[in-house]
Amino acid sequence: MNFLRKIFGLKKILIFTLVFFLPVNLQANELFVKMTFGLSSGGDVNDALLSPFEYSDYISMGDKQESKLGADIYLEFIYQLNPHISFSIGNGYLSEKLEGETAQFVSPEINGRSIGYTLAPEFSSAAIPVCLSSILTFPVSTSIHINLEGGVGYYFGTFESKTKWRSLPGFTPWESSSWNYKGKANTIGYHLGIGFDIEFSSSMFLTIGALYRVANFKNVKSTEELGQNSTFSSLLFYRIGGEHLDYDYRVSQVSLSSYSFRVGMKFRF
Repeated sequence: MNFLRKIFGLKKILIFTLVFFLPVNLQANELFVKMTFGLSSGGDVNDALLSPFEYSDYISMGDKQESKLGADIYLEFIYQLNPHISFSIGNGYLSEKLEGETAQFVSPEINGRSIGYTLAPEFSSAAIPVCLSSILTFPVSTSIHINLEGGVGYYFGTFESKTKWRSLPGFTPWESSSWNYKGKANTIGYHLGIGFDIEFSSSMFLTIGALYRVANFKNVKSTEELGQNSTFSSLLFYRIGGEHLDYDYRVSQVSLSSYSFRVGMKFRF
C-alpha cells in the first residue's frame, strides 16, 4: 500500500505540473465514448467454517485458492480538456471466480454400498463499478497515443459460495452443486492503468490497455444464510451415513483487487 500511495502522490504532482506548464493554446474540449471488453485475474476471500471443523475443506476456500479468468466490461465517457489531459466517468461489470482445493471422500458402507466423490468449493464475485479517472495522453506517432490513467471508484459487490460434487471413477456417476452463502457489500476502490489508442479515422480509434485495481470489501452482509437447511447439509446427510450437520459459514472480507486486460473502440464526437 505504501508503494501505491507513492504512485498516487507522484501522479498528483505530474497533473499539477502539466496543468500549469502546458501551453494554454492547446485547448481541445472534445468528448469521447469508449467501450471495452476484457479479462481479469486476481481476487481473494477470507472465509471460515466455524463448525464442524472436519468439513471445512468442503466449503471454505483456505490458503490454496486459485483465481480463474473473469469478465471486465466497461463503458466510459471522456472529456478532453486539451490534447494531454482528460477526465472521465465510467460504469461497467466485473466478475471474478476463485476455486478451492478439491477434497475426496468415500462414505461408510450402508447396506453394503458406499459412495465416493470429490468436493470442490467455489467463490464467485461480481461488482458494478462507477469510476472517475484522470488521463494523461502522450503522442507516440501521428496515429498512436499512449494513455496513463488513475482514479477512484465506488464498487457495488455481490458474492456467492457453492460446493461442486462429483462422483469418483468406479462409483455410480452423478454430479451436483450446493449453495453455501450469498452476500453483498460496497466499497471505495482505486485504479491505475496504461493503454494505447490507434487512430483509424478522425473519429474512431482502436484502444488496448491494462489496468490494476484495488477494491477490498469488508463487513460483507449475508443476504441468505443457508446453514443446516441448505443443499450441502442435505447431501451430506444422505452421503455420510445419516449424520445431521449444524454449521456456520462466514465471510469476513472479499478482495477484487486484480489485473484487467481490455480491448475496445473509442469514438470522438
